[in-house]
Amino acid sequence: MGKKINNSGMSLVELMVACGILAVFFLGVIIVFIKCIQMTELARNSSLAMSLAKTRMEQIRLHNNIPFNQVLLTYDGIIFPTPGLNGKGVSYVDADITNPKLLTVTVEVSWREKSGLIVGEDKNLDGQFEVGEDTLVVNTRLDSPAEITGIIYDY
Repeated sequence: MGKKINNSGMSLVELMVACGILAVFFLGVIIVFIKCIQMTELARNSSLAMSLAKTRMEQIRLHNNIPFNQVLLTYDGIIFPTPGLNGKGVSYVDADITNPKLLTVTVEVSWREKSGLIVGEDKNLDGQFEVGEDTLVVNTRLDSPAEITGIIYDY
């Protein structure tokens, strides 16, 4: 009769393979966790940017004691701060050629995430349009996902 060999334990190679598989799994979990944190920051900053853009649009709409015919000169191409964001906002005002009582106002906010991602076309975050920044929509203006356009009427 032959001798029976007891194979109830694990060899060192089996243990190393199991540790390698676990390491790959945990690395994947950590990467997903980091991406979730980045997406949460992006969502928070996008919400803040839209809120800042809405506030600026409301300021322009009310045009605090500025005559309607001065709104274009006062707010067109004007950079405004974005508290809570590492970025800048800019407002654009266009007169309607067919109706002088109408103004089209666009407010956009660009910012840099902690990860280095720049949201919007303002690559150097100075609020000024430079060559090479007009990439989303070619219109010689800065564009951003956090952008509001509205019409102001002088009644």
